[in-house]
Amino acid sequence: MKLTCPVFEDGGEIPARYAADNSKEPPPLEIHSPPEEAKSLALILEDIDSPIGPLTHWIVWNVPPRAGRVDPSPSGGTRTGLNSFGVTGYTGPAPPAGRHHFRIHLLALDNLLDATEGELRQHVEREMEGHIVDRACLTGYLEAPGNETDDNDAG
Repeated sequence: MKLTCPVFEDGGEIPARYAADNSKEPPPLEIHSPPEEAKSLALILEDIDSPIGPLTHWIVWNVPPRAGRVDPSPSGGTRTGLNSFGVTGYTGPAPPAGRHHFRIHLLALDNLLDATEGELRQHVEREMEGHIVDRACLTGYLEAPGNETDDNDAG
């Protein structure tokens, strides 16, 4: 299984259009070759450089495995969880200082999750335990505007 994005390469810079100050629209994400046994997919976008630990910017689950992409406005059985900013849905990355890396995890599951809309990441991850059949990852970065240092801060 592979996760790609047509607007940035793995390890590349995330366009400012998808940053918190500019948009609540996540970057387009394309799903390639999910395993046959997958019944659903889950996606977690997190800031891995936050000094307080990973900050969740977006968590989505029960994505149809053959969808080919992650829909920014989930419908049907797809559900969205509460992110680290208290919002159900996507909150774009906006590091206040330095360069932050944002990792997008795609998980293929052998079941559908019972977690309800607005659920916390920890609860969703507990439900996924023992059901992950494949993983893919995509990483991008954003530099804080006007900051050339490598300081890391929450965001």
